[in-house]
Amino acid sequence: YYAAELKQYSMDTFVAAIFLLFLYHFETLEKKNKRIFMGAIIGLPFLCFFSYPGFLMDLIVLYNFVVLVFQKNVEYKKYLVFFGAVLAGVMVLSYFIDMRLRPIAVVTKGFGDYFIYFDNWRNFFKSFGDALTNLFTRWFVIHPKIFKKIAIFFMVFAVYQIVYSFVVHFKQEKFIFRKLSTLALAMFVGILMLGALKKYPLIPRTNLFFCPVILLMAIKGMYQLKRIHSYLFYLVYGSYICYLGVISIGLARLIVIKGDLGGIPYLW
Repeated sequence: YYAAELKQYSMDTFVAAIFLLFLYHFETLEKKNKRIFMGAIIGLPFLCFFSYPGFLMDLIVLYNFVVLVFQKNVEYKKYLVFFGAVLAGVMVLSYFIDMRLRPIAVVTKGFGDYFIYFDNWRNFFKSFGDALTNLFTRWFVIHPKIFKKIAIFFMVFAVYQIVYSFVVHFKQEKFIFRKLSTLALAMFVGILMLGALKKYPLIPRTNLFFCPVILLMAIKGMYQLKRIHSYLFYLVYGSYICYLGVISIGLARLIVIKGDLGGIPYLW
């Protein structure tokens, strides 16, 4: 199980965390230590060799540089050129040593149920609904189904917060993606677009790098309940923590007692 799933998908999460850390600090880093900043923007594209989601995160970084240049931040022109050149080089190299040898049709073979389809309205809504389920709840647990339904309740807060925080903060952030308040929606839309283009399957395990963002945004969404009543917030938040605890204990039971690593995410 470790070799088949955990190893490579943990790398996706690690790479995404590096990008999120850079995006959060990149303006401060540019002002305080330009050498480290330059090294970072040259090195970040190479993370694509370790994780395909790195391409998505690189595009977000590229977008930020383009917007900053258009906002007449002259000092970012050279960074845009360096980053764009390195990213283009990495993409070309990746094509010749990886993608050319493994056409996208081969890589995504067998994942037909994990894309978004537009051939008719019924298929669109079904595939889109399945995509949302896979991104927000299915990685929690599949069986028993009651736990999956409970997860849907908690993830409503995550979806609300992802959209709400973007609307509130995007203009305040000067239309760049710096914090999770705006990055969460950018990542979410990017993942959906890749699924719609049939370039990246919307499977829970291939999108685990997005899970920490969802968990945090769910908590932030629950915090909005304090505007209604503090007791309501503590009730929902406490239930959320208990739910995560039950899920963790159930999975630990499979691993430690039964040794059934392949059974995840079936609790019993």
